[in-house]
Amino acid sequence: MGLKGYDFFTTLPDSREEIKCKVCGCPCDVRRKINGPMSFAGAMAKKNTLHDEFCCPHAEVEWHEQALGIAREIEKTSSPSLKKIMGKDLKDVVKKKKVIGEWRKSFI
Repeated sequence: MGLKGYDFFTTLPDSREEIKCKVCGCPCDVRRKINGPMSFAGAMAKKNTLHDEFCCPHAEVEWHEQALGIAREIEKTSSPSLKKIMGKDLKDVVKKKKVIGEWRKSFI
């Protein structure tokens, strides 16, 4: 499963035809009319809601996990020059669909 808001999304049933992954731009796979929690808070409250789930088909692939990490770092930094450098790295990972440089998986 992906990270909500990046490569995993929940919507009300049939409210969206398609959602693209914010990491790689690929159309997400969809599961329609799921009856379950839509968020962590909903799960804790044991609140089930009918909804659709969209998830990038690459969400569990190593290059995509690296791309997600880079995308999150881009959002965190306030440095325009670092954003530009990391943006190039992100484009390279997505274009090549392979890990670049030395990278180890961390908790995302």
